[in-house]
Amino acid sequence: EERTMKKQIGIKLGVTFALLVSFLFSTPAPQYQVEAAKTKTEKKVSIKRTANKKVTVTVKKYIDGDTTRFKLKNGKNVTAKYLLIDTPNLKKDNPYAKEAHDRTKELLKNAKKVQIEYDKGKKRDSKKRELVYVWADGKLVQETLASEGLGVVHSTKGKNTKYLKKIKKAQQQAQEQKQNIWSIENYAQADKGYNQTVADEHKKARVEAL
Repeated sequence: EERTMKKQIGIKLGVTFALLVSFLFSTPAPQYQVEAAKTKTEKKVSIKRTANKKVTVTVKKYIDGDTTRFKLKNGKNVTAKYLLIDTPNLKKDNPYAKEAHDRTKELLKNAKKVQIEYDKGKKRDSKKRELVYVWADGKLVQETLASEGLGVVHSTKGKNTKYLKKIKKAQQQAQEQKQNIWSIENYAQADKGYNQTVADEHKKARVEAL
């Protein structure tokens, strides 16, 4: 009887050991499972950067006048730099930077439909930001900013020129009327951005006037 018991225990132990071994070899370690899931997710949320196609997005964060963080329909968040327009630097509190930021926010917040569109040229800049045109209810945000003197046309080398004439025409109107950025002499430099020395002098004078 004792021998039979020992035999049964031995069989049980053997079975348990065999199960344990098969379990260890058949189940991947948790970190491998995480990596596999991650790769799967990354594949799922890749970006289709198709030129001349408007893609509907939602706003995640208003960064400044010409930079916004958007959420794509597949759940991926992207930081977009608006093509062909340069608004004053908000971090440096340059003249009309806050106005440009607030205007972009207003345009996007009030829009029922926000879309982004790539051009034929470069799709991203050196900071890994998506280079796009931004539409608020079918109206080009770059054109609005240029027409109100809240951004200067900043064309890039290459093929990102689809709406260049349209935005330049809008800018001309603001320039002639000396609106906002154009009201400060030599501050906005067409196709070059902004003169920081002029911006600093203007800020200094503003502080002294208070």
